[in-house]
Amino acid sequence: MSKPFAFPWDRVKPYKFYGFEMAFVTVVGHAMYNIKVKGRENLPASASGMILACNHQHSIDPAFLMVATRQRWRFIAKIELFKNKLAATILTHANAFPVDRGNVDRRALDFALAAMAEGSYGLGVFPEGTRSHDGVPKEGKSGVAMIARRTKADVLPCAIYHDGPLKLRNKVTVRVGPVIPFAELGLGEAPNKRQSQAATDQIMAAIRALWQQGHE
Repeated sequence: MSKPFAFPWDRVKPYKFYGFEMAFVTVVGHAMYNIKVKGRENLPASASGMILACNHQHSIDPAFLMVATRQRWRFIAKIELFKNKLAATILTHANAFPVDRGNVDRRALDFALAAMAEGSYGLGVFPEGTRSHDGVPKEGKSGVAMIARRTKADVLPCAIYHDGPLKLRNKVTVRVGPVIPFAELGLGEAPNKRQSQAATDQIMAAIRALWQQGHE
C-alpha cells in the first residue's frame, strides 16, 4: 500500500509550476467557458501581501480567479482534495495548501501567515468555507478576518457568477471590487470575536454586492 500524501508544511517557498498552470488554465478556461471580467481596474499592481476573498460555487473557482486577475495567489483548499496523491501533488506544486474545515487547523493558519510573510504571492480565500450549491453567497467564517488581523493585509473582494449549474460554454462573469483597506476592517491587535464577525460580514457584504450584479 502506498503511503498517503504528506503536505510539506516546512516549505513556504513557492513552486515554479504555478506559471505553467496559469498559462494552461487561461487557454483552457477561455476555450471551455465564456469568461468575462468586470472591474479589472480595481486590481492592485501586485497580489503580494493581499488577501483575495471570493464566493465559492465550484471546485474550479480558483482557475476562474487566476484567469481573471492574471496574478499570483496561493489558494487554501479543503483537505479532502489532498487525499488523492496525484491531485495532492498537482495542488501542492500549484502552491495551494490544505485546511481541515472541521477543526481549528493551526498548521494551515500558520502556513497561511508564513506564505503571506514570504511575499511572492497573495492569499486566495473562500470565506464561506464550502461551496454554495444554489450559487447564492452564504455567511462567511471568521478565518479570513483572523488572517487579515494577523497580517494587516488589505482584502480584494471578488465574485464569480453564472446562471444555474456550470456547464461547458456557460457565460461566467468574474467581478473584481475595490480593495478594502485593512484599516477599514475595524480589527484590533488582539483577537476579538465581535470585531472578527463584523469584519467577516463586511467582506461578505462586498462579495455579495458584486455577485448580485450578475452579468451586467
